[in-house]
Amino acid sequence: MKLLKYEDVVKAVDEHTNDDGQLDDDITCILEEVPAANIELEKWLSQKIDDAQREWDTYVVEEAIPERNAYMNVLHYLKMKGVIE
Repeated sequence: MKLLKYEDVVKAVDEHTNDDGQLDDDITCILEEVPAANIELEKWLSQKIDDAQREWDTYVVEEAIPERNAYMNVLHYLKMKGVIE
């Protein structure tokens, strides 16, 4: 499984669309050119985990720990499924 950014997919499809509005190649081939967005997702989730922990450490906000745990669970699940390495 490969996670893709919307903007990258649109760019690739635009680059492979001819003047008649038809794709010049099979969509599977076009999508193979799009870089995976896994690293960005992992960084984003890690930042959210850190932010929630910091909020708990600084302000003792009750919602911070369940929020942190939820982001940690998502990160663990995506790694387990091979979406993030």
